[in-house]
Amino acid sequence: MSRKKFRGTLLAVSLLAFGAMTFSVVGLTSCQQNEVEEEDPVLEGVTAVSITNKEELSADGWYALTAQRMIELSFTGSQINPQEAIYNGSLVVTSSNTNVVSIQGLYIAPAGEGTATVTVTAKTDSGEVSDSVEVTVLQALTEPDPTEITVSDLLAYDYDGYMAALPQPVFTVTGVVGEWYNDTVPTKYGNFYLHDLEDDSKSIIVYGSTLTEGSLVFNNGTWAFNNPQDFLDADGNPTVKKGDTVTMKVLLDNYNGTNQIQGEFLNIEEGVTIDYESITISADKTTLDINDHATLTNTFTPENVNVGDITYEVTSGEDVVEIVDNELVYARKAGTATIVGKGGSVTSEPITITVTENEITYNTIESIYDKVGEDVAFYGKFLGSYAASQNYGIFVGDGDYAVFIYRGEAPEGVEVGDGLKVTGSTSVYNGGFQVSDADILVDDKTRGSEPTTLEITTLDGIDGKDTGRKVKVTGTVSEVALDSYSNVTLKVTTAEGAVVDVKADSRYVSEENCNALAALTDGATATIEGFVTFNVSKLNTLPTDATGLQIVNPSVVE
Repeated sequence: MSRKKFRGTLLAVSLLAFGAMTFSVVGLTSCQQNEVEEEDPVLEGVTAVSITNKEELSADGWYALTAQRMIELSFTGSQINPQEAIYNGSLVVTSSNTNVVSIQGLYIAPAGEGTATVTVTAKTDSGEVSDSVEVTVLQALTEPDPTEITVSDLLAYDYDGYMAALPQPVFTVTGVVGEWYNDTVPTKYGNFYLHDLEDDSKSIIVYGSTLTEGSLVFNNGTWAFNNPQDFLDADGNPTVKKGDTVTMKVLLDNYNGTNQIQGEFLNIEEGVTIDYESITISADKTTLDINDHATLTNTFTPENVNVGDITYEVTSGEDVVEIVDNELVYARKAGTATIVGKGGSVTSEPITITVTENEITYNTIESIYDKVGEDVAFYGKFLGSYAASQNYGIFVGDGDYAVFIYRGEAPEGVEVGDGLKVTGSTSVYNGGFQVSDADILVDDKTRGSEPTTLEITTLDGIDGKDTGRKVKVTGTVSEVALDSYSNVTLKVTTAEGAVVDVKADSRYVSEENCNALAALTDGATATIEGFVTFNVSKLNTLPTDATGLQIVNPSVVE
């Protein structure tokens, strides 16, 4: 017996119900029709309901305030959408003790220690049918004491086992501070290599560190690191220096199969201070055209210096050149400039950079694809930004061609569709063509054609040269997954059989788009837009097929 509603029409409406009984509603006003009594919803044709995952729901080791468990159901007599049935009230889930187990749709949440019976009741056209399961919830987990461990053992620790453990362990580790990680100078995040006390050939990446107590937070059996980003003091000096021996309270993390750690300093023992004795700097080019760039390098003695890295400074001609990322010097106007390198108490002899009047010639994106490993200059239109855990940049496109600018940032005030001029070096990373060490300038909107969107039907002809291109794929959705950070992953299979991975990182994809992606169900048909990237195991190899192809920054458009 299904529910019928009447809303504001002046037509005669007949409702056949209760056998042959017919009601006729003629000429009612909207207000009068809203007052028509509605019948309670039922599941027509259903004769039984069964909870199909009772073993999973009642499994041991379920602690209060940890993850929810989802009820899976089957129906006899008719196919039913359980979520829709719960919404309209024809399917009801109850708990015998909501202080132990609370109900949230088809999910049951462990509220407190004890045992409760969860019952699913279906209201059918022949009466109510139900099924139940008894579940036990254990006392909420308490914060574990730290386990002392070495750097070598952390490198070999089973990360999957660590993530599955409840409660997750927390460690204390002692080691020697080594090089800064992925930067020529320390940053506010506190990223560096920590060497094993007994074997300095073994080191682990510290991906975030702080002196602030309480930055490691234990919650419902798992840990989180809330980095206050205070590794540098007000003068830009790091909390520790190379050669210091430190003891840290850390959590285990993993990136691309390699263990890393993050956490708080418990103790710092200062190492011997070793200052620079000499510094010599050089540039791979000392004569530049306007907007061209050179790479700065240095040599120094002694090798084991630990008073900070060498930084570059323009001592004359500040408007002629600009130093970017403490490595690249860009030519901004004709003239000469001098640059020195500084480290500890030592300053190098200056080098001179001469900038000529000649301007760089900017070419199309299409023209740079066969120039892997070369310096290039090109123009295009800003398509958007992209970021992941250790990777960020922008997409620039021109007609049927696009490229990813690794660690590039759009100039302030630039909007999608605005023109850009880019110089940089081409390379291939994870199978995708990209430009790095880029200098990005604002251009006008007239140069370059509007970027086109690649319609993915098959994967023939798609390779790393499409990296950064706008794409659209229509097909059947499968393997929809939402993690605890609201990141969404899924697959789309086109009618022609192409299978495309779609990945949405909640930090950089809007909540609206993440919610729309997460709402897709297996078997649904959807059209998704985004950008092409690649993730393949063999580095520095331009793919010749779609192995590892992904769509990032996705949105559902249909």
